[in-house]
Amino acid sequence: MKKIAIIIQRYGQQVNGGAEVYARNLAHELAEYYDVDVLTTCAKDYVTWEPFFQKGIEQDGKVRVHRFENSQRGSKSELRYSRKKLSRRLWWQWITKKLGLLAAIEHAFPSLAVQKKDHDAWLRFQGPFTPSMMEYIRDHQNAYQGFIFFTLLYYTACKGLELVGHRSILVPTLHDEKAMYYPYYGDYYNSARNIFFLTKAESLIANKLFHSNLNSTTVVGAGVKVPEVAVPSKDWLLEKGIHKPYLIYIGRVDHHKGTDDMIRYFQEFNASMQLSYQLVVVGAGKAPSFTDNAQVICTGFIDEDVKWKLLKGAQMLIMPSRYESLSLVLLEAMAYGKPVLANQLCDVLAEHIRNSEGGATFTNATDFSNGLKGLLLDEDKYQTASVQASNYVRTQYSWDTVTSHFRNCIDLNN
Repeated sequence: MKKIAIIIQRYGQQVNGGAEVYARNLAHELAEYYDVDVLTTCAKDYVTWEPFFQKGIEQDGKVRVHRFENSQRGSKSELRYSRKKLSRRLWWQWITKKLGLLAAIEHAFPSLAVQKKDHDAWLRFQGPFTPSMMEYIRDHQNAYQGFIFFTLLYYTACKGLELVGHRSILVPTLHDEKAMYYPYYGDYYNSARNIFFLTKAESLIANKLFHSNLNSTTVVGAGVKVPEVAVPSKDWLLEKGIHKPYLIYIGRVDHHKGTDDMIRYFQEFNASMQLSYQLVVVGAGKAPSFTDNAQVICTGFIDEDVKWKLLKGAQMLIMPSRYESLSLVLLEAMAYGKPVLANQLCDVLAEHIRNSEGGATFTNATDFSNGLKGLLLDEDKYQTASVQASNYVRTQYSWDTVTSHFRNCIDLNN
């Protein structure tokens, strides 16, 4: 059986993140055809990268997991300096740019220009910095038939591609975010032999960022499987503090994910509806101080079986994030026939809603309220969106189709 490696910045059932969940699901699916090693770090938290898991080798079903030591995130001052230099916003860069002299100065004094070592410093400070993983890839590369890298943003993908990009598949999970405009990300991106996107919108972002239309790019999507789950009983929900019809959010609780706006918008909407609903927020993180705990129930991190039951019992899913490369939880909700209210400013989420006709989008509090009212107060519209959502996932997101792309690529390249 051929041996392959999947490289991901964090890994495990306890890890909450779209790319990480996708990578784990893919690892288990490909383990039916290959001997799969996952190369990852000891981190659980993507902000601090503080080591949480023990380094070493462990089994996750048929998948062998290698955990490598990693450093914590760099200091605020290190990150601030690195960001400013890469975006040419240091004081002298800013002044000379305003004067139209920056290019001439960088040409005359190359040491002052942004160099690869500056980008490498950014990767190190941002984390997760794990040179022992790179040593392993360098020393054991001939043992693997292929390498699958996740998330171009991080050190683990960039430096791994530098070593074995010619034998790789990159799943970049791109967002149109500031860091992606830094120099040298394009070099790492173009070093991959094959690039697999999760959505068409993501591929368009890549073309915008890197001005590249490589023949080796493919939109592969994702496979979605949800367990058969009964609708939770009223008593079970009451134990969780839920006593009204509820909407649900599943993901990191973080203002960067739009959860502050979501909670604020929901409470305004709910006030207009005489407090007829509750919002269940599932995921690690801290809710904003203005959260009304009578309306908004924050569960923190929960077990998978509890998550599925809560999702099954919800009226709708809300996805407020502006930065998504796929959104597995959206697809999981749609698989259960749950309409979705999503952020229109996220191209990927807007594409899902547009293609599925399984929900609505919003950009502000008024849109948010109108989107919910339009679905929740119109039974026919709600049922139509529910059926459309379910059909969209069933026809477009099969693991057999997804794994065939990876298998064909791995087998063709070797």
